Amino acid sequence: MTVTDSSIALAALEQFGRYGLRKTTMQDVADGAGISRQTLYNRVPNKDALLRLVVQYYFDDSLQRCDAALAQCATLDETLSCFITHFAKEPWQMIHAMPEAEEIEKAATSLVAEEMAIATRQKEALISNTLIDRQGNKISEAEARHIAAFFCATAAGIKTAATSQTDLDNLCATFQKSLRALL
Repeated sequence: MTVTDSSIALAALEQFGRYGLRKTTMQDVADGAGISRQTLYNRVPNKDALLRLVVQYYFDDSLQRCDAALAQCATLDETLSCFITHFAKEPWQMIHAMPEAEEIEKAATSLVAEEMAIATRQKEALISNTLIDRQGNKISEAEARHIAAFFCATAAGIKTAATSQTDLDNLCATFQKSLRALL
């Protein structure tokens, strides 16, 4: 992603957070990115392409921040908490802080399923590789891959099931306990 792509995606994410997907205009995004509307249209021809770019940016950023945070984790619990924070709690909190969150989730489901599948594979690889690195001989590559897939599927379920911050916190605490039991 180029610097322009990143600035466009970040500006769009901020505007979606402020106004919602439907009410955000391409001019709002261009203004937020500090570029002309024509420059924006040269990069993303419509709002669907813009949403795809935002999703790519968001997932790339989330993976990078999680990977950086993992360097500070000394224990298995800290590692699991890091994964849960970056891949379950933060996405839920971001979506629920936005106006018209349901609209964004529905659009994201239909428009960017491919990007979400790519991001899920990347998350699974990060989780699996981290577990192998930190658990040593205690876990096989196949077990690590299965646990990573289980993690991503459960995190997606938690984001759907939680209706409040309390629900989210309780579901994530239970999830962490179940992961500890697996490992």
